This record gives sequence, C-alpha cells and structure tokens, in this order.
Amino acid sequence: MKKTTSWRAGRTLAAGMLLCTAGMTAPAWGATDGQITKGNLDLKEVEMLQLPRLDVQQLTVEDQLRSAQGEPPRYAVPTEVRITPDDEGTWEDLGNDMWLWRLTIRSPEALSINFGFIDYHLPKGAALDLYAQNGERQYRSFTSDDNHDHGQLWTPPVMGDTVTIQLVIPGAELDNYRLVLGSINVGYRGFGSGIVEQRSGSCNLDVVCSAADGWPQVDAWRDEISSTAVISTGGSTFCSGFMINNTAQDRTPHFMTANHCGINSGNAASLVTFWNYENSTCRQ
Repeated sequence: MKKTTSWRAGRTLAAGMLLCTAGMTAPAWGATDGQITKGNLDLKEVEMLQLPRLDVQQLTVEDQLRSAQGEPPRYAVPTEVRITPDDEGTWEDLGNDMWLWRLTIRSPEALSINFGFIDYHLPKGAALDLYAQNGERQYRSFTSDDNHDHGQLWTPPVMGDTVTIQLVIPGAELDNYRLVLGSINVGYRGFGSGIVEQRSGSCNLDVVCSAADGWPQVDAWRDEISSTAVISTGGSTFCSGFMINNTAQDRTPHFMTANHCGINSGNAASLVTFWNYENSTCRQ
C-alpha cells in the first residue's frame, strides 16, 4: 500500500458526475515528523472523556436505508460537543515557559476517532498533536500553518478506540490561541468496507491494475490517477473526487466532487482528502 497523506482543498466544486476511481481498502496512514513532547504526568492521570459504545448493528440498518436513498456512505458517527482547554482536560507546566494540555477521548471498540475543531487558531510556537493509546502519532503536528480564514480544523481519523489530544504552547501565548472542539466522530467501519463495495459498478477497477492483469484500459489513465482522492466530510461520511486545473494555470487548488457527495458552503471546511488511496492488489 502506498503512503497516504491528507490535504484540505482550498475550493470545492460540485459536479453532476464523478470520475470512476479505484476500489478501496484501508489506507496506509500518513507518516509523522518529529517527536511528541512528553508531559510529567502519566497518561492515566490525564482527564478522559468516555463516549458510549456504538450500536453497530443498528448503524448497519441505518446505512442500508442511507444507501437506498443515495446518500454518501458513512464511516463514523458524529457527537456534537463544545470542549475547550479552559473547561476540560489536564494542564501541565513544562518549564521554560512552555505549557502542555491533554485530553483523552475513548469510545469502546471504535475503529477510529477523528475530530472537528470549530474554532481553531494557534500562534507561532504552538502545536496540536493526536496520538493513539499506544503513544504513536499517526500524523504530523497541526500548527499556525493550519490557520485558515474559516477558522476550522478537521482531522483525519486516528485508528483505535482511544485517542489523546495534546496542545503544547508557549506561556506567553496562552491568551493568543483559540481551540474549540465541536465534533467527536467515532468510526465503526473503514472507507472500503460494507455497503460501499456492494455498490461498485462495472466501471470500478483498482488503479493498481494494468495490462499485465488483463486491464489495459487502466494504463491510459496513469497521469490522472494521482489527481483523485477519497474525501471525508463532517468527520463522518466519505465520497471521492479529483483535483482539476484552471485556465489561468496558476495552481489554484480546485477540487471537484459529485453533487451527491453533499458538499456545500456550510460543510466545505470539514473536507479532508486522502491521496494515493488505493488497493494493494488488482482484484479480478
């Protein structure tokens, strides 16, 4: 499986039809950079927010109805919250004018957890990290480089049922940041499992296929394949789309997806894209 990275589109366009892309399985999650700052407190001493176990059987029934109605497939269930470091979590003074805030989120037997920060603005020198129960970080740090005019940050899923959110910030900047967690999205299936595969049509071919596998028509699209991506919206539904150029040739990051994916001005900031998301073998 190729490495998968995440990227948020600057502009999203709706289209009447969608480029037919590869069959999909669980991605190889993006590489990380650097080390997570360690606190003095053991993780067991950090405040934990416990969410209830999901009823996967009931969700499967709901997903069958969603599929029949043509709605985008769902992989996680959102829970609306309003959490800030001022009212939840555990703070530590690290010394040298650096502070650490942590909050652990758990939902028993969840496959993944992702987050929607509805107000996000970090100053220079601050970093937000997500890591699983085993202490491994699956993504790079989020920093001031991720500040946007819309003021939101939606994260890729962290695999597992327990995830710790961590903020490291200089003491001099404690009055100069905004961090409001508005949605905790608990995953119960992978992007490529269940109903999605049952709905695949005759046009669906794994992009790893080639003439050697009996599918020479795929080879003609090698340049275009890298422009396609799986997308997550609202931390709970997924669809697909593709990067497009424009007549100005100025590299403005336009991303096109189908109208049935449900992207609009109200949820476009929550769109997270997953590149190089492809099956490791050619399914015949």
